[in-house]
Amino acid sequence: MADKKVQILNVIVNAFIEIGFYISIVSLLFITKYPLYIQALGASFSVFFWGLKCLLNKKWIYKHYPWHWTELLLCIWIWIGLLWAVQPNQTIIHGIIFTSGCIIEVLLVSVFQKKQQVLRILFILFLILVGYAIFFIVQHWDSVIPLLRWGTIWRSQLEVSGVEINFGTPIGGRNSLGGLYSLLVPLSASIAIFGIRWKEFSQHKWLFFLFKSFFLSVTILFFSMVMFSGSRGSSIGMVFGLLCLLLSNLQWQWTLITAYTTAVLVSIPASRNWFTRILLETLSGDMARIFIWQNSLELFHLVWIGGTGLGTFQYAYKMFFSPENQKTFIHAHNIFLNIGIELGLVGVVLFTILALQFLLYGISLGRKNKHISPFFASVQVGLASLVFGYIIRCLFDYTI
Repeated sequence: MADKKVQILNVIVNAFIEIGFYISIVSLLFITKYPLYIQALGASFSVFFWGLKCLLNKKWIYKHYPWHWTELLLCIWIWIGLLWAVQPNQTIIHGIIFTSGCIIEVLLVSVFQKKQQVLRILFILFLILVGYAIFFIVQHWDSVIPLLRWGTIWRSQLEVSGVEINFGTPIGGRNSLGGLYSLLVPLSASIAIFGIRWKEFSQHKWLFFLFKSFFLSVTILFFSMVMFSGSRGSSIGMVFGLLCLLLSNLQWQWTLITAYTTAVLVSIPASRNWFTRILLETLSGDMARIFIWQNSLELFHLVWIGGTGLGTFQYAYKMFFSPENQKTFIHAHNIFLNIGIELGLVGVVLFTILALQFLLYGISLGRKNKHISPFFASVQVGLASLVFGYIIRCLFDYTI
């Protein structure tokens, strides 16, 4: 009888831990009256009920993954950076956001280990984002309809007209909106194509058709949102994320052949110059990014030891480059330069290690589990592809 009560209480506590995650997502997408660090409420909510779960089961409910140490070191370095931050308030705000995200991630992967739990979380998360997409389309119906013309969407070098977002959400802006959905396309595509297998739903066939059609439809909708946003950087991130997904599901030799071919093409001056020209013209016709990269690199050389504090790029840039003489930028349009300026060399190294851990662990574990558990393998590879697409996109931008 006591065991039965513990099981029921565990289900209730798990539900509240999960709700904390949804609070963070909803606060990110919909709450505009309060600053973004309100996401800490979701993390605090989850931590409280996770503590109750530990007390209830008389043990620490935690599953360790290699990147957890890296996340911990990054959080510690961010908060140490308060000692020399040029804008301590900004560092505190962004530190809260990053730390809260790490806490949510650790609790989710530690508590929710079963397929039904992970599938439910993804299903609800995608439902929220589907509702967000429908809201966007309804609000901008007159602007979206013209974009359905093939010639409008696929103009030369992806120079789409796009829809400027202005309905009061925290993420706002076409690059942020497109960037959000470009991250999710590889994940939803991975689950829809590789994760929902007939044999795993043999006892509940109706669930197979439900989830298969749902994730396929979501993938198409998310892809459409990227194109509707008109964000060229987001399109590039989505393409590279899908490319990573494709290569990750091929045999290793094909991945190596692709990498070798890419290296050969990059080593040839003619092909390298052509690719660089097309890429830069696609992203920025006025070459403004080269300008900000040069200034950011100069700024990094000045503050490379400890940085200027998380979230302080704009303030640091104004200090070293007078806005009267130079254009003011809110970020470096390159995630490594941006992190280097804000967190110094230590931050860049830790972030690089974290990104490689997500990529290598996700792809290798996904390949390993492909035949054992196709669903978990699809989630692992999908998340790795998401990270890869994000990094490629953020070589030329720094959004979301």
